Amino acid sequence: MKKTFFIFLIVIYTGFVLVSTLGSFPPLEIKTKPVAVPLSKIDKGTAEKILVTATAYGPPLFPENSLTKTGQPVGWGVVAVDPGFIPLGATLSFPEEFPGKKFSALDTGRRIKGAKVDIWLPTEEATNEFGRKKITAVIANAKLSP
Repeated sequence: MKKTFFIFLIVIYTGFVLVSTLGSFPPLEIKTKPVAVPLSKIDKGTAEKILVTATAYGPPLFPENSLTKTGQPVGWGVVAVDPGFIPLGATLSFPEEFPGKKFSALDTGRRIKGAKVDIWLPTEEATNEFGRKKITAVIANAKLSP
């Protein structure tokens, strides 16, 4: 009993000593410096070009009334990605294949791993004609995982 009481007193005394010394340090001073960065530099800095293996998906297996992983309906401009590599919601473009068109990473696929994308196309003929190819993808406003 005496041993327990003695340990209890030591713990309380140590706590009081530590708490009382906390107020003796000088306050932390943080200095900030405003930096002006043009918006054009931010936009260029957030886009990344990568080489991806692209395939296409669409009807008949995925008709227009199907939903993506994010709950949006599938349709033109939807791309399936590996969310561990390209985040869902990222904006993509494929300047070699679809110049001037924007796509959104809204879907996933169990065979889509790493630097692979699956682009939704509206007809079975278009998906068959697209096949599998390596193309350049420009991913805007997203940091890629290694």
